[in-house]
Amino acid sequence: MEKMEFDKKRCMSAIYAIAKEKGVKIGDLEKEANVSTGYLSKLNKEENTSSPSIELLLAVARVLGVTIDMLIYSEYEGLSSNERYMLKFLDKLINDTLSGELQWEKETKKQLLNVNCDYMGNEAYAEHPLFEASETLVGDGQYRLDAYYYSRFFPEGDTLIAGDGFHAVLSPADAELYIMKVDNEEANMEIGYDQFEVYLVNRGGVKPLGCSDFVCGEVSRQIQNLYKVIVDADSNLGINDEVKSIIDLYMNEDEELPFN
Repeated sequence: MEKMEFDKKRCMSAIYAIAKEKGVKIGDLEKEANVSTGYLSKLNKEENTSSPSIELLLAVARVLGVTIDMLIYSEYEGLSSNERYMLKFLDKLINDTLSGELQWEKETKKQLLNVNCDYMGNEAYAEHPLFEASETLVGDGQYRLDAYYYSRFFPEGDTLIAGDGFHAVLSPADAELYIMKVDNEEANMEIGYDQFEVYLVNRGGVKPLGCSDFVCGEVSRQIQNLYKVIVDADSNLGINDEVKSIIDLYMNEDEELPFN
């Protein structure tokens, strides 16, 4: 994931836009963040060259109920309503994963490359909602069943499993959310960056929600961050971008930091 430089204007714009959307007054936000009245307003002035501290951003993120990534990296004010909705959804998934409220089940790459197939009547099917079954003639009228990953974002191309996949039940809807690490050479032009696809599976229906290649940068970044958070939670090491930004302050205290 490409690292973005800290941009004070972008950050303050996100704080004000999210606070307005949530109906939180700036004065109340300042009070809850334990800073003096008018502090954020002064900080937001163009002539003010000071940057918000990491402690302030953590406090603001807590009050607004978002991750610090959403404040630092998103051009929130310029997003469409659907992009904002998806960003908030991904942000909640990240928060709930970090808190342990959302539990993910892992399917290893090896398992995904060996999905079982069978017949129901004369119809072949794969025993996984994101896979399809294909019949291959092997001679003497005999067919071999193979399962292949079916990307709803690249239905014409060959999209391959590139890593472990994860799914979780979203209560109380009892729908399942899937996030898959994939590779599609047509999409990445053999550049080799990670690609991720997100699906909602409900009552047998598969609804594509987002592909890291087909969405705006803010949503793409959060899809990638969600996968990292899930992997870290699975390994019991919760070191996502938000945690790294705090640790980096400690580890690089003698260097110039993006926050004052």
